[in-house]
Amino acid sequence: MLEFYITKRVKKVADCAPGFTSGTTSGKGGEFYVVTDPIDNAADPKPGTLRHAVTQTGLLWISFEGSMTIKLKQELIVTSEKTIDARGANVEICNGASITIQFAKNVIIHDHQIHYIIPAKGGMIKDGENHHGLWGASDGDGFSLFGVTIFPFTITLMALLMSFKQVNHTVPTKRCSSLLL
Repeated sequence: MLEFYITKRVKKVADCAPGFTSGTTSGKGGEFYVVTDPIDNAADPKPGTLRHAVTQTGLLWISFEGSMTIKLKQELIVTSEKTIDARGANVEICNGASITIQFAKNVIIHDHQIHYIIPAKGGMIKDGENHHGLWGASDGDGFSLFGVTIFPFTITLMALLMSFKQVNHTVPTKRCSSLLL
């Protein structure tokens, strides 16, 4: 099944951003990165982990090798131009810290289960490919957005789309229905 995801077809989900988020490209023009390891290490993330993926520089389309539960030790700082695409896998981010998007642009987070998020104490966190920062405590929200404007007036500068599984599935648009699994 993984072979299906490692194709250009999967990147068409970026074309399905609704409303004012249309035009969000995120990792569409970049390389594929497959998360193979659910273990989180905030200060020294290993290749194959979600944290390692989101701190890389440039366009990146992040998918998952299979179903997994990820317990974030500290906030997960998502950098610009990323798609985190969990289609085809049951990916839960739970019982740990939150996801933070700060001064980032073109981010798509698609088809995850995010629940039971708890406050984290803060500390040294890898927040870029070549940078670690001292982060304060997080409040336990599922997502924290800072310096991110979600407004039609500034959409050319930044676009963010978060798409989650729904209990009562809605009918997808005809153009995008073939991309949902």
